[in-house]
Amino acid sequence: MTEPATSGPRSREEFEMRKLSSLSMATALVAVVGATVFAAPAGAAPTPRGTTLADGSAGASEHASQDTVKLIQGFYAAFAKGDIPAAQKFVTDDFIMHVPGKGLNAGEYWGKEGLREFMGHILGYNGGTFELKVPHFAVNGDTAFTREIVTLNRKKDPAKIWTLRFTMQYKIKDGRVSEAWTMPEEQDAYDAYWTPSLDTPRGTPASSQPAPSLPDGAHAVAPRNTGFLNTFYNTFWSGDLDGIHRMVSDDVEVRIPGHSDISGVYKGWDGFLEFRERVMATVGSRYKLDVSAMAGDSAGGFAREFIRMNRPWDPEVKSVDVTMYYTVRHGKIVKMEDVPVDTNAWQDFFTNPHKGK
Repeated sequence: MTEPATSGPRSREEFEMRKLSSLSMATALVAVVGATVFAAPAGAAPTPRGTTLADGSAGASEHASQDTVKLIQGFYAAFAKGDIPAAQKFVTDDFIMHVPGKGLNAGEYWGKEGLREFMGHILGYNGGTFELKVPHFAVNGDTAFTREIVTLNRKKDPAKIWTLRFTMQYKIKDGRVSEAWTMPEEQDAYDAYWTPSLDTPRGTPASSQPAPSLPDGAHAVAPRNTGFLNTFYNTFWSGDLDGIHRMVSDDVEVRIPGHSDISGVYKGWDGFLEFRERVMATVGSRYKLDVSAMAGDSAGGFAREFIRMNRPWDPEVKSVDVTMYYTVRHGKIVKMEDVPVDTNAWQDFFTNPHKGK
């Protein structure tokens, strides 16, 4: 039985005592959900160490990574200009763009024509203001991640300016982008932008020249941080809490979005342990986490997690995707930010519908 969140240890010493006690009964297993370690419930199957990077190493070749840097920079340059034919040259014939949510542009876009449709939606909906900044860009071989800040308006009510934040992941094949994931960091705001109400005032589109800040390749390839994150996950999977603490700052901040049972901002090592307690309450008897992609930049790095598990209130094993961004400073993680691939599905996954009843 999973121990309740209210009874979890509040110190490292108490955690270690519980872990040793559980080990003596051969029931303590270590798992990780969104960068949190916890003891698995009694009766759970052994938790796997997880899957290593898709390319089998902490860092892909410098040549392959630099080719990806140039590819993504070219793709962004075409996209920021609204040049659909130029952007299509950077994607494969079997390209897929994934867009989550409930807005008018949500769905999957397949092939070069799918990219045309996706960009056409943006160009037709936009009110003349579109400014793009890319504060984080990380590349490891055939994997690329970015974080974007987009300032834009809508044609229907151009006076209102929106600021939307995204994490993007790109998969590269044969020198082209073969798959892309749009992950709004504030899903509600993104859906609201793409779903104007019937009484939204109409207006004359504003005129604004795009001011793109394209991905900076100078800081995108950081094998040291890619390796650091790979070691971090292996430390989780080994159950070495002291090792985890050595890699995590005492003033770490963990940010979990949305309105789920584990959402919130957790500060410091005690906050990290509190987050652990909340996660424990969501885990059933089966659990598996894989890391399918990872890339470091000069400030930290990204990791794409794929979680499969059941919950105490739902015996069926289900899955959820999340991308983590870790800020690393002086050899320690100072911030962990959780960006679900689909926030609505993620909230349902980590919310007990019977809680409080």
